[in-house]
Amino acid sequence: MIHAEILITTPADPRPVRALAQTDDKGSSDTVGPGKLSVMVVEDEWIVSMEIEAALEEGGYDCVGVASTAREALALAGSARPDLVLMDIRLKGNDDGVEVAKELRNRFGLRCLFISAHADGATKERAAGADPLGWLPKPFSAPQLLQMLAAVNSELGQK
Repeated sequence: MIHAEILITTPADPRPVRALAQTDDKGSSDTVGPGKLSVMVVEDEWIVSMEIEAALEEGGYDCVGVASTAREALALAGSARPDLVLMDIRLKGNDDGVEVAKELRNRFGLRCLFISAHADGATKERAAGADPLGWLPKPFSAPQLLQMLAAVNSELGQK
């Protein structure tokens, strides 16, 4: 079993809330099931996006697609209408994931879970306008991603 502490933020209170999650090595949670969330991945590193897609599939989530640029992300969000977005900060072509997340929030009401090595205070402050669901710093494992998604799923009230 893997025990992990995760941080969750809510629209009503942007301060992180610590929660404990317990999962087995395949990401199955003892407390919260994955539900049927549809997830869009915005990641410019092909191998990383493939690993995320595999973890989502293993965890029972519906991956609606992967985008590597701002333009692709906006188009995919408009057509697929996912429940949430896994968003990297640095994207292909020098696109900025924070700005894409803000646009997704404004245009489609989508919230992002940031997955990035860039999780410093200044970046988090800059991203506050996107109303993020949380931050998962890279590098992370598939079980860590699934733990975070289980917490987000619970937060969003999905079954």
